[in-house]
Amino acid sequence: MVRGAPVASLPAGKVHLIEFWGTSAGAGFERFEEFAALRKTHGDKLAVVGVIGPDPEQYDFETVADYYRENGDSIDFTIGFDDGGKLHAAWVAAAAAEPPHVFLVDAKGNVAWSGGLGFLPLALPVVMKGDVDYAKLAAEQEAAKKKFIRLTFLASLKPAGTAKELDGFVARWPALAHLATTTAWGQLLEGDDPGLALQLCDRMVEVCSAAADAMHLNWVAWTLVDPELEWPDRMLAIAEKAAEKAVALTGGEDSSMLDTLARVAFWKQDFKQAVQLQQKAVAKAEDPDERAGLAVTLGEYQRLLDGK
Repeated sequence: MVRGAPVASLPAGKVHLIEFWGTSAGAGFERFEEFAALRKTHGDKLAVVGVIGPDPEQYDFETVADYYRENGDSIDFTIGFDDGGKLHAAWVAAAAAEPPHVFLVDAKGNVAWSGGLGFLPLALPVVMKGDVDYAKLAAEQEAAKKKFIRLTFLASLKPAGTAKELDGFVARWPALAHLATTTAWGQLLEGDDPGLALQLCDRMVEVCSAAADAMHLNWVAWTLVDPELEWPDRMLAIAEKAAEKAVALTGGEDSSMLDTLARVAFWKQDFKQAVQLQQKAVAKAEDPDERAGLAVTLGEYQRLLDGK
């Protein structure tokens, strides 16, 4: 095992979430916040396991294990290494899927559900309650997937109707509000009329705050205040709300999110606040190149504060 005790079996009485990551050796760090939240919510009733597949050209078990020993002290879920790829073949290939792919084994020891992590909120509450109607759960997921695909196509091909389609999707599957909203917003932003994404900014802040999703909150805020983007309305109240929440969720330790909040203060012409926040951003930056770039911005704010 890379982290945790060996898993020889999946005993009844506890729900097991197993995600196969393929050859993504660092996925444990990517899943840290999501899996930690699941453990916090469900406690000992849910066991979480991540399984890494081998990549002979890049790493072996010892390389991965050493990496997690040096950097993964805070990871409290189990991580296994699928030497030879037999488990991936038996589980993921048998499900006609590609990693990353999640399986839920219910408290009776049956595979109750499998799918992408984004659709987990649809299935996990049902499986945790027990007495799963497997056919009904599979049918509900299939219906949600079809509507989700429709939503993503609409956001690309007929973006003006996206908000209405999103309303209908979330009304039927509120547990998937975060997945649907963030996906639709991102596609609108990258489309031919990115201004349509601004219509969903308030909703993005709401669903991402509920999901404690600092990354997307920061993305919304930075989109609104990015000096390289020109908007008729920068919606600073929404940008500030999103940026403040992102900073709070990361404990004020993330340099990029402090930088975003400082840029909000800049647009509000509160240059004193902009300088104070940017100083914190510079101090928190670990990468030398990032720190240098943030320092340049700090100099800009300082000159404005000094009236130069």
